[in-house]
Amino acid sequence: MDWNEFFTAPGAHDYVLALGASFLIILSIVISNLMGKFFKIPAEFSRKFVHVLAGVLASFAPIYFKSPLLLLIIAGFFLIFNFWAIKRNLFPGLHGNRHSYGIVYFPLT
Repeated sequence: MDWNEFFTAPGAHDYVLALGASFLIILSIVISNLMGKFFKIPAEFSRKFVHVLAGVLASFAPIYFKSPLLLLIIAGFFLIFNFWAIKRNLFPGLHGNRHSYGIVYFPLT
């Protein structure tokens, strides 16, 4: 990979993919939280569900995105969002009794 690729402007296709990927990740978080709340799914399963879906999306991202800039922006957004969600206890269905920052570090990988 050439460093100049980081400074190329993302195309319209990349923006659509970024919005779609972000929507899918947020949707998986909401669904897993609702599964824990209404169906009493264990928090560990919900957490793994979100990690697997986000990991699969991330593994295919370099194939579909032309510019890595949006990938870095998405990762930064979810890093901040996950940290904020832990501090506010927004998704207890994901965290359960765990007090780990692994979900914050996950977007970095």
